Amino acid sequence: TSDLELEENSRASPKAKQSNREPQPAPVAEFNPNAFPAYYESALDKMKQTGKRPIHPLSGFCLFSQQRRAEMKAVQPDLHQRIILARIKKEWKELEDKETY
Repeated sequence: TSDLELEENSRASPKAKQSNREPQPAPVAEFNPNAFPAYYESALDKMKQTGKRPIHPLSGFCLFSQQRRAEMKAVQPDLHQRIILARIKKEWKELEDKETY
């Protein structure tokens, strides 16, 4: 190697030198069911009994998109899903905060 290359490498920032290293995986925490607060215990018991995760309520956008998608499909059944979703997103952004759909 030439002296110029050595000089350039010695001036490199510490971050540049570290970028050649392989990223290290983050340590994995072990699952400890005793670490959960009391209000999680009933949910965990229910999950163990049913074998299913709890179902969260749909967001406003999901409810809006389900309704609008059905309406758009009824009018134009051959419309591609990508186009429908783009139109739904545009309508959603244009809605007022308290406007009902």
